[in-house]
Amino acid sequence: MNEEYKNLDYEDLEQKWRELPFSNDFIFCKVMEDPELCKKALELLLGFEIEHIEYPQAQRQIKNAADTRGIRLDIYTKSDGRRYDLEMQSVSSADLLKRARYYTGCIDVDTLKPGHYFEELNDVYIIFLCLEDPFKKGLPLYTYQSKCLEVPELPNDRTVKLFYNVNEYEQLKNPALKKFLEFIKTNIPADDFTAKLAQKTEEAKQNEEYRMGFMTLELREIQKYREGVSAGIEQKTTEATISLNSNGVSIPVIANSLNISEDKVREIIANSNK
Repeated sequence: MNEEYKNLDYEDLEQKWRELPFSNDFIFCKVMEDPELCKKALELLLGFEIEHIEYPQAQRQIKNAADTRGIRLDIYTKSDGRRYDLEMQSVSSADLLKRARYYTGCIDVDTLKPGHYFEELNDVYIIFLCLEDPFKKGLPLYTYQSKCLEVPELPNDRTVKLFYNVNEYEQLKNPALKKFLEFIKTNIPADDFTAKLAQKTEEAKQNEEYRMGFMTLELREIQKYREGVSAGIEQKTTEATISLNSNGVSIPVIANSLNISEDKVREIIANSNK
């Protein structure tokens, strides 16, 4: 449960919106929908030039079957023979590696249509921009790629998973990449590319449609938080009532102790005996 939503009101959300950095997932997706900025970011992160990408899709959903778990990709795009997923990861997650694995499989299934051959599968690049060190080893980048352990020079399966730790940007050799990750961490531009990202970030925050979309999402999170708190209090009250009753405490005393009505105490006890 996110404690950030404990005391937020609408005015707080307005201030939060005005102060959102590029690394906020909502803003990140809006900015990276720009094809040129997205292409440049991918080139820096992957270390090779890309001739052209299709228009980036923010929050792209993939669900391959009714009875399987779907996924929602922050930024999804493709070029000839390649598919890219770019994710902004704000908190550390123990299941991040398996999540990346699942994303790769879902993209493969979404790519290969009936009657097509496996050799037609695209190269897949899953890139996580992590605001916390995902594996706690102090590296700026963790790269995962399948290969044959016995004969490493054999072909691999053409899937790559990159996990960038923006906190260690100073260890990177590429100056432009270093400045990009530094911008993600600090929100302070240091070259032409990051200046464009900063400008696009501010433009996004001037967009009334974006602002209302963000407010709607945040208000839903506040409601979910409060409903969760309420459900937690209800559960604790129920457990305390049953425990006190099982120890012979009278209904009036239980009601007074837990600040609930005697009728509520009787209802809880009756339901527990069903």
